[in-house]
Amino acid sequence: MDLLKLIKTIYVKNSITVKHGKQLGQVDNKFMKQAEELLYGEFAVALKIPKEKVKSYIEYRVKELEKRTVSY
Repeated sequence: MDLLKLIKTIYVKNSITVKHGKQLGQVDNKFMKQAEELLYGEFAVALKIPKEKVKSYIEYRVKELEKRTVSY
């Protein structure tokens, strides 16, 4: 949960920063990459898929859930 919270916080901060025409700082980028690596490693083991495919798997699942939510 802590990794998810960290990733979400940095993602939101990045969105705000980009809207103001700036870039995310190096420290935030570093922590984001480290948190994603750790999280994707955990998901890869739990889902029994290669770590390289975890991000696309998550994106696919989120889109599928959004489709179901919108269709109601």
